[in-house]
Amino acid sequence: MLRALPPHAGNQPGLRHLEGSTPWPQSTPDAEPEGAEIVIRYHNLGFALVTVTRLPSPYDYTATCSGCLDVLDDGHPRYLGTARTWANKHAGECRALARPEPTASARG
Repeated sequence: MLRALPPHAGNQPGLRHLEGSTPWPQSTPDAEPEGAEIVIRYHNLGFALVTVTRLPSPYDYTATCSGCLDVLDDGHPRYLGTARTWANKHAGECRALARPEPTASARG
């Protein structure tokens, strides 16, 4: 089954969102630490999000996969380029599916 591209893909030559079709499912990353800011998002092969996040510390970025829950974490501050490279590579290799959104009954 073919899936339509998400609406933001329209700025790429030859790619556009198909009218009346359903875009790729979106997964929501877990809550970020206070003061953190998501700066880049990638879809992995299972459509889970791989996010690059700027942490409150200067020049400190991390990356996480919302599918397999892998995290770029070596205990040292990382520059944006390092986190972006890891996230892009991980998104191109990871096949973990996006986790379903919790239902109201599951939240408690």
